[in-house]
Amino acid sequence: MFRTFNPRMAVAVLIVGCSAPRGEASDRTDGGVVDDTDATDTPVATDSSLDVDATPVAETGEEIFRRTCIGCHTIGGGATRRAPDLMGVFTRHEPSWIRRWIADPAGMAKTDDAAKTLVAEWGYVMPSFGLSFDQSRLVLQFIRTQETTGPLVQRVPATLSPSEFDEAKRTYFDRCAGCHGTYRKGATGPAIGELESKNNGTETLVALINYGTPRGMPG
Repeated sequence: MFRTFNPRMAVAVLIVGCSAPRGEASDRTDGGVVDDTDATDTPVATDSSLDVDATPVAETGEEIFRRTCIGCHTIGGGATRRAPDLMGVFTRHEPSWIRRWIADPAGMAKTDDAAKTLVAEWGYVMPSFGLSFDQSRLVLQFIRTQETTGPLVQRVPATLSPSEFDEAKRTYFDRCAGCHGTYRKGATGPAIGELESKNNGTETLVALINYGTPRGMPG
């Protein structure tokens, strides 16, 4: 039987290593990957519907983004191996287009030229998280606000007690080592050692563990 899985505890082990229980801040880097924003792009018209009051949503746009989108996207952190940086996204796509893409990426990938271009560039269709119209509106509001304040900074890893750290290590060996390797150097899955984990950031790793990746990692 698998133990109850706590993604944040597993992430703390990935980031600090398997030697001792400790908390440590992390800064995400883009690893030298060039942002895909075209400097010649011109801003598109603002979609005023982003400012319309709607049905209350329990989570804020930032909370939704950090729970879901951050697994693949940065805001001002550079493109990742999974998806483009969203800084400047409104110069590339209308907000109404982005909402449709969030709602039905698989459907748009079959019929929309811009969506087809993204799929051709990245090699897969963005997953759908089942966000409502109001949830996606809040996410876009958050991205637009974050663009004015600078790159989005990831939150620091959890600090674990010795017993929590031991449980997190057991969880990794039970659930993750089969693909990422006993020493996290990679096997059928990529290497996720301390440096790679710090570069990804705590919230990115939590989102990837919770939802998986379009390239085959199960959630």
